Amino acid sequence: MEILNIVKSTYEKLSKVPEITVDELNLASPLGIDGLTEIENKLDFTFPEILRELYLYGSQYVSFNWMASSNTYGEDCKLGGITILSPEMIADTYLEMLQMVEEAKLNNDELEENAGLQALVNDWPNWIPIIRFMNGDAFCINKNLLSVVFLEHDVMDGGSYIHGVELDASVDGLLLKWSQIGFVEVYDWSHYIGENGIEVENSVFTKLREAIANA
Repeated sequence: MEILNIVKSTYEKLSKVPEITVDELNLASPLGIDGLTEIENKLDFTFPEILRELYLYGSQYVSFNWMASSNTYGEDCKLGGITILSPEMIADTYLEMLQMVEEAKLNNDELEENAGLQALVNDWPNWIPIIRFMNGDAFCINKNLLSVVFLEHDVMDGGSYIHGVELDASVDGLLLKWSQIGFVEVYDWSHYIGENGIEVENSVFTKLREAIANA
């Protein structure tokens, strides 16, 4: 199932779930092959075919948000949505990430002592951000493995983190799983991401998952 179908199906189901208000689904015109190739050359990375199909024949940008009007589905299931960045936005974000990596390399003393900063320097050049959250976190494609990993925007601040956890082996696999809980956005993903990615079967998501399945 192509990405746009997954998103549209989830959007339509959420629109029927009681006490959830869904914003407009924002799409953009597809991108031409020349434009996509230019951005891929800039990134030194070819997008997986499932994403190329979206950008070339569906929409180069996909976004919507939703919010629950009460705690019916639980404190951690009050808002959600998805923002699939356009190729141009991805390139801009990636270049910003690389700039932060270069700046981090300038402070050798801090780099030696800060494991989070080391993770930033080692990981970010290999990660292409495709889905972005308002707080700066992102779901990224690992350029080497093509799996989807979790990027924690404040990984350099230290403490326990889930930066680098593999969410799924593929983009469509991640979206199919995450769509079961309406692309919910939780405050602290560390409670709900395990060795197999997002734990959609976690009891915290039960009411929301069932409501979407029955919509």
